[in-house]
Amino acid sequence: MKRKTTPVKFYFIFILSISLFFGASANAQVTYCSPTFSSGCFSWNNQTITLDSINWTIGSTDCLVSDYTNMRTTLVKGVAMPMSVTNGSWCGVGVWIDFNADGMFDSLENMYHMYTATSGTETYSFNVTVPLTAPVGTFRMRVVAGWGSDCYGTTNTNGYGACGAYTYGNFDDFTVRVKAASGAGVAELSNNDIISINAMPNPMDNYFIVNVNGKRADNALLTLTDITGKKVLTKQVTTEREALDVTSLTKGLYFLTYTDAKQKKVIKVKK
Repeated sequence: MKRKTTPVKFYFIFILSISLFFGASANAQVTYCSPTFSSGCFSWNNQTITLDSINWTIGSTDCLVSDYTNMRTTLVKGVAMPMSVTNGSWCGVGVWIDFNADGMFDSLENMYHMYTATSGTETYSFNVTVPLTAPVGTFRMRVVAGWGSDCYGTTNTNGYGACGAYTYGNFDDFTVRVKAASGAGVAELSNNDIISINAMPNPMDNYFIVNVNGKRADNALLTLTDITGKKVLTKQVTTEREALDVTSLTKGLYFLTYTDAKQKKVIKVKK
């Protein structure tokens, strides 16, 4: 005999389905880290930023406002694009693009950093070149103005990094779409060819296994770097399972990078 679903049961199932759907959607969203500026931004902030179709100026906007991801531009892999940042006195600049879309901007995603000690406003003009190994897609770009800092060097007591603790300064986020170079022999990868990596165990013990899934190209390499960007270990990839000896490493956060002639993947690992 076929059992009937009562209205009460149907209502419960409907509500549960909706809850699971929105819960899953919320969990899928990336939460981005943010730098802090303990003494505020005042005149030590980004004032103008230009990159192709992004032409931003602070105007009357509060320097504490940072989300300008509605402003976007398109960059082509391997093609240098002029960028200009003007900020306040004694401010350096750092630019990152979160290519692996993990909410963190690591040292391998830094596009530019510089500090010029100037008592007035300073304009930094440079080129942004997306690496050929970067994935195609839409990503967040972060521009940091750091007082007394190039926003990158770990020895700077005034702060460093896209998510670091600064004394004075501010940051602004934009959206960048990355495209492959057309007519340059750069083929797009199918889903079956895209490389993915994972590490077991994570946190790491004295040894850990790296699983490499996907179609490897020539010169496949695993590189382990610390949070300063210093290489601490490298190994050629010859199989789908590579064992790494990390006995000599101190406890902390590291970045594991896979690169070959076509792709680049980065994940965070701990010991």
